Amino acid sequence: MRLITLEHAGYVLGLMVALRPSYIHPDEHFQSLEMLTHMFYSAKGFIPWEFNQDNAARSYVPLLVYYGPLYYICKNIFHVVNPTILLYLVRAQNYLIFLLTVRAAIPYLIPNNSKSQRRAWLLILSSYVTWSFQSHSFSNSIETLILLGVLVTFSIQMRERENASLKITLIQSSLIVLGVFNRMTFPAFIFFPSLLVFWRYYLRKKLQFCTFIVWGAFLTAVFIKIDTEIFQSPHYVFAPLNNLLYNMSVSNLAEHGLHKRYTHLLINLPQLAGPAIIYLFPTSPRQATEYIQCLPWLTTLSALGLLSLFPHQELRFLIPVLPCICMLMSHHSSRMIFRAWVIFNVAMGIMLGLLHQAGIISTITNGQFYKQSDVGVHIWWKTYSPPTWMYMNKDLTATTTNFINDIERVDDIDFSNCNNQVIDLKGADIELANFTIHKYLENPDLNAVSLFFPKSVQSKVSLILDNENLTHSVIFHTFQHLDLDHFDTDDLSTFIPGFYQVNISYNDQEEAKSVM
Repeated sequence: MRLITLEHAGYVLGLMVALRPSYIHPDEHFQSLEMLTHMFYSAKGFIPWEFNQDNAARSYVPLLVYYGPLYYICKNIFHVVNPTILLYLVRAQNYLIFLLTVRAAIPYLIPNNSKSQRRAWLLILSSYVTWSFQSHSFSNSIETLILLGVLVTFSIQMRERENASLKITLIQSSLIVLGVFNRMTFPAFIFFPSLLVFWRYYLRKKLQFCTFIVWGAFLTAVFIKIDTEIFQSPHYVFAPLNNLLYNMSVSNLAEHGLHKRYTHLLINLPQLAGPAIIYLFPTSPRQATEYIQCLPWLTTLSALGLLSLFPHQELRFLIPVLPCICMLMSHHSSRMIFRAWVIFNVAMGIMLGLLHQAGIISTITNGQFYKQSDVGVHIWWKTYSPPTWMYMNKDLTATTTNFINDIERVDDIDFSNCNNQVIDLKGADIELANFTIHKYLENPDLNAVSLFFPKSVQSKVSLILDNENLTHSVIFHTFQHLDLDHFDTDDLSTFIPGFYQVNISYNDQEEAKSVM
């Protein structure tokens, strides 16, 4: 009865967190929903480097396979134009499909042990990664689903060596090709398990292995053709290869952040799995023998080992191994560890699932910018990049800062245009932010600019607004915004959660207001 109660609580808590406006990482928008909204709604905004025609480093195929039906139904059948509804439908779909996939996969990956199967299900259901990351539109979230599918086909081939059907091979080949086109790092998750399956199955089934190769090559050619057409490229577009070549350059990775080789193992993995990491390493020769034949353990080891070779390492890259870690943990029944697991996941769920950068989406939702034919000038400062797809604006111009000789500049911004402008100043210094605001206000056709910023930098904004020529009014404020990037121990106000939208204008345009 207790397990049933915990299971039901997991469903409710997971769905509740999934449908909150938290914003974990820009890629959850810019590697998926941004481009899909451009395609289906003709909305304009930021084009990520991967989808630039010159780079063509990310495939459209997985996005269309996974999100295409939902976008088509919303656009053409129910005529949904509210981006908030679209966002939460995507998150609900991600959460539910993940749970269905895990529920179907567990019996294959933990065979003949109903207690461990139930324990694994409960652990996955109670993980903040399920609530927060899997429900968000990361390519890593899709990668988890594909990985589970591939591991199930591996398990079937390992258990039914003589009777595994050709259909399983075709499904497996399809999933692996889709996984590679979704993320070029996908082979890192299945490398060690595939060696075991090749040794135990495909060496004896050479015809099926040939079928696997031929079918995979055919699908690869189809996917290349589709991407070539979408990118309108004069050359064939092999997106995973382009992505791999880009990531082989340390100078390219440096633009996204370089990390120590041990980051995944010593920093990201503990953040992902919490107390469950103690079960990743065998404690006896017998357990070591069992782990060598265990697909979830081989997957986790493979991912950790191979992904650690790249100097750019983010927590979300390890998302797909979370179900595998829970399956390893399910063979143990320590109450103390389980209690620590619950406390860890509730704390992380509140921080990342409910509060993290949540003010960005809340502000866009409150402003209903998609209803405005002209949003004027919106300047975002010290925030994650605004998901411009949520403006649903076909005339939007989105620009950001650029670097020349390591100096951040705003040379790409057209200050003469004051209509439908979104400017992402990222982490620019206060001088550049002040210059951008005043440069726009000098335009006689503009009454005010809207500045979006977290409470953590309010003291810096106050320095800008402490100008007798300026007046400002708070348009929207929410306390539900946790900014982990701008803490300053010399200024305790930086630890206060919150997010603002403020309109700024010159004094001669309207009577001064200050309610901050």
